[in-house]
Amino acid sequence: MFFPCNVAIEEEVIQLVQTTVDTYGRLDFAHNNAGIGVPQAKIVESKGEDWDRAMDVTAKGTYYSMKHEIPAMLKTGGGSIVNTASTAGLLGVENMGGYSASKWAVNGLTKSIALEYGKQGIRVNSICPGMTMTASVKQWEDSAPEQAEHVKNAIPLGRIGEPEDQAQAAVWLCSDRAAYITGVNLAVDGGQTAQ
Repeated sequence: MFFPCNVAIEEEVIQLVQTTVDTYGRLDFAHNNAGIGVPQAKIVESKGEDWDRAMDVTAKGTYYSMKHEIPAMLKTGGGSIVNTASTAGLLGVENMGGYSASKWAVNGLTKSIALEYGKQGIRVNSICPGMTMTASVKQWEDSAPEQAEHVKNAIPLGRIGEPEDQAQAAVWLCSDRAAYITGVNLAVDGGQTAQ
């Protein structure tokens, strides 16, 4: 089922969660995966509206989502939430202050909320994707093949990740196979942050 939702608007998130519960009878897991890019710029050249948009969608959207998913999960004995952050939420990234700050916010929220609701049966984790072959990354690879090859060579597994790599990590964290994992910011990056 598809339900259009701007996660930066709390009322739309409330409606999304309610529609899900009304349709399926319960909410067992959620993957909060909304986020946006921010134009790369040094902080003195950056725009406040870009900062605000990154925080509204990525940080506030994750906050609103968990705020309304958790009560639905508590009604049926718990669940699992996976938030999408980024390796930019684990490391500093030059010229990406707004994007990075929004992803650090997601990782911090993940840890804090995991502490708040673990004893009530709700696990909260995040995945932190590294370079992943999205449509925009594919365009970049096609337009700058030498640069893309350099990036690939810097990744210990020698390749740019696929969307399926991220999806499988999120699904695993939602599953009972990860039943003893909460509060983790899991790098799914081919080993790049291990360097």
